[in-house]
Amino acid sequence: MTQKVISNRVWKGWCESSINELDERSKIAKLPQGEVEYSVKGEGEALVVCHASPGGYDQAELLSAPYEKDHRVITWSRPGYLRTAIDSGASFSEQAELLATLIDYLWIDKAFVYGISSGCFIVNEFANQYPERCKAIVLESPIHSGSFINGMNSKQHQIDQLFFISQEVWFKELFDFHYLKTPQRQNLSGTSYFDELYIREILSADFDTEFISQLINLLKTTGPDNVRKLGMLNDVYQLTHTESLNIPEHIPVFIVVGENDHYQTKEFIRSGKNVHIIDNAGHIISLSENRKNATQMMSKFIKQHTSNKKQGV
Repeated sequence: MTQKVISNRVWKGWCESSINELDERSKIAKLPQGEVEYSVKGEGEALVVCHASPGGYDQAELLSAPYEKDHRVITWSRPGYLRTAIDSGASFSEQAELLATLIDYLWIDKAFVYGISSGCFIVNEFANQYPERCKAIVLESPIHSGSFINGMNSKQHQIDQLFFISQEVWFKELFDFHYLKTPQRQNLSGTSYFDELYIREILSADFDTEFISQLINLLKTTGPDNVRKLGMLNDVYQLTHTESLNIPEHIPVFIVVGENDHYQTKEFIRSGKNVHIIDNAGHIISLSENRKNATQMMSKFIKQHTSNKKQGV
């Protein structure tokens, strides 16, 4: 049996087990727009999280875990991701309406709303359409629509690139790198997405154990591809056909961006208006060396606007 056959079987087995696990951990809300996948953890005032691209409720769970101790954290899969159908709301405006229906379903009147990357557009739409339902909003690494394509085409940080590549490609290339002999790897170079130097740099980088764990867990939330592809394609379309964020001024807002974020304009980063810059961070702040500082800053902001009253059931 060839290593290629083995890698295919290992990949398919991982996909099947991952999908089963994801289904077991989440619930389905049957709403007028369609079925929406969601998860609820923790107790306290509601904190609703909108994930990035690609992603799902599991990614939102991972990135919002620090807030579960003090809040009832609601994560959901946006349309096209995992078990939420794409026709439940393709546009960011429709997704904001879908989110409003979901929190109605969960008997939540008012909540903190937290968006990550492309998820910031849904939070922005929600805050403009339903300002009375927002205690405050948190925008982590919001994408500037005018810089999205430039960011996609620019030379990204090594780690950032992994999240815009098919997880199957990454898995199989890494598998081949470990198990195929050098001449065989060289024969694959014509069809390989990565070159050997790129993979060596990723594997030999001096990262701490906590970072590696976070990277692996975050990468898991971008696959399997077949249950996230429609959402990702839709997000790319929406991002290239939408205006920049129109952040409401009458709602408390906290914006955090990486100093070296390729998906944001320098003018916005330097604007200073509710914008907090994380040094030595790119677009994915949770993988930066100052990720804990970012979490502490966001936690402090949320705590300032928390009434300490329990909400929802």
